[in-house]
Amino acid sequence: MKTINAIAIVLLAVIFCSSCARDKRDWKKAVGINTIQNFEQFRLKYPESAFSDSASIKIEELAFNEALLRNNINDYISFLEKYPESSFTEMAGKKIVEL
Repeated sequence: MKTINAIAIVLLAVIFCSSCARDKRDWKKAVGINTIQNFEQFRLKYPESAFSDSASIKIEELAFNEALLRNNINDYISFLEKYPESSFTEMAGKKIVEL
């Protein structure tokens, strides 16, 4: 019985480590591709990952950069509506006032 319990623990550890390796591999892939879509897919696939918060930050950063490139009020407003708690909120507001 102890052997079965030990085997079960080892199998769970292997499964857990395998999952960590996949999430790290997929994170590196998302960073390499560097698109909102890839970071969103990463978050959906690994909501409990240690990289999930970083994916959210990258999404906001890329979305704000897109608004900067277009540089129009509607895109800044859309950004603020979609990411009201973003660290880029203040800058988006300033851009609206400037335009």
